[in-house]
Amino acid sequence: MISVQRQKVIEKDAETERKKAVIEAEKNSQVAKIINEQNIMEKESLKTISHIEDDMMVRMLTIFLFISKT
Repeated sequence: MISVQRQKVIEKDAETERKKAVIEAEKNSQVAKIINEQNIMEKESLKTISHIEDDMMVRMLTIFLFISKT
């Protein structure tokens, strides 16, 4: 009787450990997804900033050329 109970406890512990491992893996997956999304957003932001800076440079050159002609 005691060995049957002990076996049940061992099985329950193993099941608990498997569940903990699954939860940890899911958590790590979610963290990786968030980090990946942050990296994508950062790259998009840098791209937008670059486009704005390019546009500003074109406008400044246009103004400079206009002023130079007058």
